Amino acid sequence: RERERKRERKEIEAFCLSNAWISPIFLLLEMAPESKKTEEDEQRFSVPHIVVTRASNETIQGVPLGQDIQRTIRDEIDYGPYYRHRNPSTIDAYLRKEPPKPKQVP
Repeated sequence: RERERKRERKEIEAFCLSNAWISPIFLLLEMAPESKKTEEDEQRFSVPHIVVTRASNETIQGVPLGQDIQRTIRDEIDYGPYYRHRNPSTIDAYLRKEPPKPKQVP
């Protein structure tokens, strides 16, 4: 096998020297040694790690089951000068010079 590679290299060198249009990089790529794979490399594989879990014992603090309470979400933040652009799709955002102040919840 080694003799065949040497003969091929000599043929490639002669061809490259006779044809000036072939770049020297092509010659280097052709002469690069082949990577040798061993049986060890072929036998290597990754072992997946399996983690077995169970349901959590933690409970979420909140409304007991069966008691659905509806609450209104209220915006209690004063946006200052940026309040006008809080809802830019409304016509009030474009017509009023001074935006209405947000309602304060006691």
